[in-house]
Amino acid sequence: AEIKLPLLIISRQKKIKGAMLTFPSVPLLGFATATMIAGIVPQTYGHGVEVRECLTEDKLRFFVSHWHGDLSNTASAGTMNIKDETSGVVVTTTPAGIMNNKDAYNPATTDWGCVGDKVPTIVKSCSGTKYHDWVYYEYAAQCNVPVSYTLLTGNTVVLMEACSGLYPATVSLSEGCFESKAPTKAPTNAPTKPPTE
Repeated sequence: AEIKLPLLIISRQKKIKGAMLTFPSVPLLGFATATMIAGIVPQTYGHGVEVRECLTEDKLRFFVSHWHGDLSNTASAGTMNIKDETSGVVVTTTPAGIMNNKDAYNPATTDWGCVGDKVPTIVKSCSGTKYHDWVYYEYAAQCNVPVSYTLLTGNTVVLMEACSGLYPATVSLSEGCFESKAPTKAPTNAPTKPPTE
């Protein structure tokens, strides 16, 4: 058996041609799949476009850029699945914070919270995309203690990957410390040398 559906081509509010489309008889689920393939139902794409990382005073912070404009709070970003590579535990969590209108491609942009006012380092990026609205996650870290986290999937259109291969994205700290300035020398009671002529 076949299913016949009328096809109407409409132009300027007038019926100019009538025809019949013929589909093989398929279960309802099969028909829905065929309809999606035909492009009648729009596809949904994610809009996370870039992942970056940096160290703060005592945390490993990682950022996800998106093209959904300024967010008012972390809940509006939704959640992401993140794996602690040390323990193997996967958590589903909202971001620790948001940053709107931060241009990571402008070295003069500061206030990322990174050590030394550095711009976060690129981990992965969708080619040719530069957006300036971010969410960030952060986890405690210690000097010279390796930590590693993998962003697995975003669970909303704000955080799902906009291009194939953005996730998984792994951020890590293998060695180093968090001091933003060189340590200050301890004062001494030793006399200074008199100037020489």
